Amino acid sequence: MLHILQTGDLHIGKSFHEISLIEDQEYVLQQLISELQKEKYDLFLITGDVYDRAIPSPEAVALFDKFLSQIHQVCPQLEIGIISGNHDSGRRLSFGATFFTAAHIHIQTQAENITTPLLIYGSNQEPYALYQIPILQSGSFFNEDGSPITSQSDLLSVATTQIQEAHNKLEKEKGKEIPCLINAHLFVLGGLKSESERVFLGNSELVSPDLFSFVTYGAFGHLHKMQKVSSKLYYAGSPLSYSFDEANIKKYALKIAIADATKDVVVTPLPLTPLHPVLRLEGVLRTFYKTPQMKQLPIVIFNLPVLTNPL
Repeated sequence: MLHILQTGDLHIGKSFHEISLIEDQEYVLQQLISELQKEKYDLFLITGDVYDRAIPSPEAVALFDKFLSQIHQVCPQLEIGIISGNHDSGRRLSFGATFFTAAHIHIQTQAENITTPLLIYGSNQEPYALYQIPILQSGSFFNEDGSPITSQSDLLSVATTQIQEAHNKLEKEKGKEIPCLINAHLFVLGGLKSESERVFLGNSELVSPDLFSFVTYGAFGHLHKMQKVSSKLYYAGSPLSYSFDEANIKKYALKIAIADATKDVVVTPLPLTPLHPVLRLEGVLRTFYKTPQMKQLPIVIFNLPVLTNPL
């Protein structure tokens, strides 16, 4: 049995309408550390958008550094897979990646490395191969005429073809069937998006889930709502609500268990508790104004009717 904990779209350093979320983010990251410490996991996946900006603030970098250090301290043998998302700078996120590998922290930000598998071993010491696909940019791959491939759909088509070929070669070398795991940052066709996501124009970024038909399990990042793409493809979503259209929506990490013999996948949502829930309230302002708890409310947005009488 292989046990995986999946999260993504941390957006460390993000502000919510000019209010810093560093404290809120640390609060929810501590819940992930507690879960990793409580249960026996073989792999922890972060599916991209680690930071909210390509040049993260010192506070954001310090928090992510603390997060990884604490995980390694309580789970020194845990394998950790991290990819860059469209909010990240691949060059900055990959700083020290070679050194981190010795600590079982595997940071993937380059397209040329997507066919290099990371072998993970479950409770029965059966191997699983993890391939990590960071956000792919125009020019990550090229057409036969030398022109850059620009659309996400075409880029992911090339990437998954290369990975499938590399995985077939790996199975021949090992002389056995090996389950294939994918950690990728993309916008799958049919996915539910939120206001807080950075999207491209048109449909050039939409990727068909059929490209991943060969995988045993695929962990996806980019969309902020937890959602099931298929029985073996999932978004964990962001651990916090980052826009008002996510108000009152519960947030989760995902616990994944894969059976060695049958390769059956069981996915269990793990609820995360925010420090300050995001609420969207509707009604007459006078009602809220007279509520004693008004001062204790978290960030809110009001949809107000026109008042004919002053307060």
